[in-house]
Amino acid sequence: WRNKPRIQSKGSSNERFMIITRKIQIACIDKEHYKTIEDILRTCRLIANNAQTLFYVFWQEIMDNQIKGKGVDAYFKNKYGHSYKQTIYHTLRKKFPGFPSRITDDVLNEGYKTFKADIKNGLLKGQRSLRVYRNGIIPVRSQTSRIEQMDEDYVLSWIQNIKFALVYGKDKSGNKTVVDRILTG
Repeated sequence: WRNKPRIQSKGSSNERFMIITRKIQIACIDKEHYKTIEDILRTCRLIANNAQTLFYVFWQEIMDNQIKGKGVDAYFKNKYGHSYKQTIYHTLRKKFPGFPSRITDDVLNEGYKTFKADIKNGLLKGQRSLRVYRNGIIPVRSQTSRIEQMDEDYVLSWIQNIKFALVYGKDKSGNKTVVDRILTG
């Protein structure tokens, strides 16, 4: 969860926002959903690894044709009918047709960020290898989930009616308070 407290600059009326990231453990409520979650984890890993390969292959095509800047998306729209990232998205959707498109898109976006960072860190010069995801990743964002309060507990409802309990532990960092504030706007 990201909480954006307002920070006022001295002598300025412009508002800036600071992003605070909180890690909150989640626990599956219905044990029968574990198989579904394992399948989603496995598919996310496959999508992330396929995306890295496609990013690299298409990036080689960009370099071979010496395309730069805004010309990249124009080239891909002309050749494949979609922008660079959308070409990869549609390729992945064909390979994983029954998988939720929101999750595919989230995994793709996260993979693109890491691919761009890897390029800056020497991927194309051979200073680092193409990233390989071994552990499953499941992006959870507000469009695919919602939090509800049930008695004193909070439940995260996700796709395919999977529900998770939010577990705060000793809550030394005030995560429960942050969730309360998010829910109250």
